[in-house]
Amino acid sequence: MSLRKLCLFAVVLFAVYPLRAATYYVGTCHANSFATISDAVNSSTVTPGSTVKICGGQYFEQVIISKPLTLEGVLGSGADGQVLIAGNGAMQTAVSPISNTLLTPIVWVTAGPVTLQDITVDDDFLSCTGAEYAGIYYASGASGTLNRIAAQGACTGASIWAENATSPATKVTIENSYLNNGVVAMGAVQAAGATPLLAVDITINQISPNVPFGSNLGNGIYLYEVGGTVSNNSIFGPKQQGGVNLKGVGIWDEAAGVTVSSNTIMFIGYDNQPFNFYGIAVAEDNVTIKANKISGVLYGIDMGCHPGTVTANTINLSASGLLSVPRTFTGVNSVFNSPVTTPASDCPTD
Repeated sequence: MSLRKLCLFAVVLFAVYPLRAATYYVGTCHANSFATISDAVNSSTVTPGSTVKICGGQYFEQVIISKPLTLEGVLGSGADGQVLIAGNGAMQTAVSPISNTLLTPIVWVTAGPVTLQDITVDDDFLSCTGAEYAGIYYASGASGTLNRIAAQGACTGASIWAENATSPATKVTIENSYLNNGVVAMGAVQAAGATPLLAVDITINQISPNVPFGSNLGNGIYLYEVGGTVSNNSIFGPKQQGGVNLKGVGIWDEAAGVTVSSNTIMFIGYDNQPFNFYGIAVAEDNVTIKANKISGVLYGIDMGCHPGTVTANTINLSASGLLSVPRTFTGVNSVFNSPVTTPASDCPTD
């Protein structure tokens, strides 16, 4: 092959594969690093599929990720072992296409798959005004995995907010994380029997209910029209905001396509008021709620007169183990130190 043809072949190869995915660094723990996380994720040299390793430290920026990437905190010793992303004073906002909520995300993911690991998000440095805050927001069309995330702060909103409003369907996995401001997972309403637009796998997390906007009613995990599994999470309280005891729901299930199983939900109120929270609230027909352990709540499971699979749950210390139970209900649950509710007289006879 002539030199001219070899050169032409090399140019064609470079045009097709201009840069390969590689590993890049942010911060001071590695030579030739980017100064900020945003510099790295926005760089044209950091190609889709690359890994961005972030050195320990505080990063006062809003990070918007618009291509498939993996972001990992670099584990170290002492304070340098934590990667903390805290936002800044010039944050862009998003409007949820499903709930029409105005959000200010600290980390905003618009593509996928994007993996985030060993990262802390913290809204304590922000003003907490003008919008609800999301520690991490997986916007419509985004997908990926969040592993070993820590979220802290007291702004209204959610630690993690994931949603999808349009085809194709996406999936978000949230695992092994500490989230002190709840999880929101929403998909757009689909025709009966259609596959949900968002699938979630929310597992082995410690979650405290979110600080709600304009009220004292919050949720540990809010599910709306999604599929997947919510399992083996610990949802706990009490929670107080501005001297007010919050009320809310450990898991609000408005998603027939998700199975809620083997979670532990425990709340203890302030000033000898243990009954501020519901354990699980059922807000749609044909949900599956099984093998959860619930204690210290007002109502263990509020079925809302919705038929579904609610069985093998253990409820201890509540004002009522089950509430608004459909007349046709046949599930078997274990209820201790609480009144046992029979099928509710206020539910329709059909």
